[in-house]
Amino acid sequence: MKILVVDDCKAICDVTAMLLRERGLDVDIAYDAAVAYELMLQKRYDVVLTDYYTERGSGGSIPSIARTAKQVNPRVRVIITSGFGIDPSCLAGCDVVCKPFHVDAIVALMEKWGPAARGEVEAEEESKSAFSLSLLPIPA
Repeated sequence: MKILVVDDCKAICDVTAMLLRERGLDVDIAYDAAVAYELMLQKRYDVVLTDYYTERGSGGSIPSIARTAKQVNPRVRVIITSGFGIDPSCLAGCDVVCKPFHVDAIVALMEKWGPAARGEVEAEEESKSAFSLSLLPIPA
């Protein structure tokens, strides 16, 4: 399973990625939305785990991170994490995990989704993930 962890707090991002890797998961990290967009264009992720407030100073927002992730891969699951309040208008199709969280809660959530969400897709599905940059919205 390929996971992208997006958080502007380097320590949270690094520790979360390390703990997920210890559980055998393939994890990339981004400390801001701009890097997250680039990675999502380069690779197909099964899960995008993103902090709600990562958009501060990074040129992106949670709705645009989730929207871009779903354009690149319509089967992607987006998990939003936050230690603060969350605007419910941006949660369509996303799961929410409150901080502080235990990484086992993230893994349990992924297990609940079943085989398709764990990256067990057929090769032909992989070939459908090629998108050009012109198909993606310009982040606000």
